[in-house]
Amino acid sequence: MAENDNGYVLHSAEHMFARSLQNLGINVKVIKADTFRADGKAFLLLQGKIPSTRLFEAEINVNAVIPQNLKTTIETFDDIDAATKRYPNLRFNEERLKDTKNIRLVKIGDFDVCACKNKHVENTSEIEAFVIIGLSHLGGETEIEFKAGRDAINYLLSNNDDVLELGQQNNFNPKEIKKAYNKLLKDLDQTNQEIEKTFLQLLKNSENKFIEVGDLSLSRFYKTMNNFAKSNPDRSVILMSSSQLIAIKGASNDSDFKAIGERLREKKAFVGDVRSDYINGKILDYDEAKLVLAEFSSLII
Repeated sequence: MAENDNGYVLHSAEHMFARSLQNLGINVKVIKADTFRADGKAFLLLQGKIPSTRLFEAEINVNAVIPQNLKTTIETFDDIDAATKRYPNLRFNEERLKDTKNIRLVKIGDFDVCACKNKHVENTSEIEAFVIIGLSHLGGETEIEFKAGRDAINYLLSNNDDVLELGQQNNFNPKEIKKAYNKLLKDLDQTNQEIEKTFLQLLKNSENKFIEVGDLSLSRFYKTMNNFAKSNPDRSVILMSSSQLIAIKGASNDSDFKAIGERLREKKAFVGDVRSDYINGKILDYDEAKLVLAEFSSLII
């Protein structure tokens, strides 16, 4: 098979994956199968939200069937009724084929039979491997990105090497990467909680209403800042990193943040949301932004 025929490999793998899901008792309705893209990527869009655990079960099943060297054969029928009479388990889109004549079926051994007009591999061994590389559940649908053939093998080998390297660098058994990752998340959550407590204490004790925090992402502090402003309605706080600025003032505070924001924009130092009680956006010129805040320091309470 020619190198540029990978679309056939992907499409045959998609057929096997859909059948594997059906064999797990899932009512599979393919909305779109995109396996002949110029960029070589493959996507499958399915109706409904299918749990990732079942998708991975089907992935394992596909890889168990691939080496069975199942042959692909083609059959044609006068209409869909004749086809379903011969193959009651036939997969097809009823809306597209209900009035169609000369129905073309693609059979993959005794594993799958599906109405399809596209070309396929001659034998499942040509698929070599199948791997899911992306999942999303948006709008009540399931979108799957996958690889097959040599691309799938290379992807798995690359991921395996990365996991081995991470395990060596961070002292964990590569087989327990999920356990190590969950522990990392737990430790990170505890660290973030401590950072939030320290930051809140800084707000309470600091006489400076303008606080610089280097290169940190400020989004993590927004909730604490907002709660602080509600609890201290006469106060205001401005937090700025090298790339972002957030300013929030309490309800009874007389500071005019809109004037500050407009001055920042005038100096081309900032772009973002500006209101009388709130500023949030991107810093374009850090040094200029500091000068503007210093200019308004007497107005910031």
